[in-house]
Amino acid sequence: MAKSNKIYAVFQGHQPGLFTSWDEASAQVKGFKGAVYKSFTKRSEAIHWLRDCVLKASEAVDANLITLIKSQPEQPEKPVLIPGMDASGKIIIHTDGGASPNPGVGGYGVVLQKGNF
Repeated sequence: MAKSNKIYAVFQGHQPGLFTSWDEASAQVKGFKGAVYKSFTKRSEAIHWLRDCVLKASEAVDANLITLIKSQPEQPEKPVLIPGMDASGKIIIHTDGGASPNPGVGGYGVVLQKGNF
């Protein structure tokens, strides 16, 4: 049988945490009513999922989970690429507005720059 490279994250179980085999993980969730767990191919994905679970939790969370999610810095999201944007991903937006009299009828303007700066 081929060895699995999965990481198992247990949010609610006998012992919450990360496990490298299903045998270890299943021991934590079998017989635990309301167990919450999931498998991942990367440790960072598992920790990100656990972080989301902790942030959404309405009840107390196991202290070991807090330590675990603090051990891996949160990954920054990839920038959203806009068609025509340069490879650096830079985009500059200038805005201004005004009203006369203030308060009163107003207007605004927007200038969007993309490409080489």
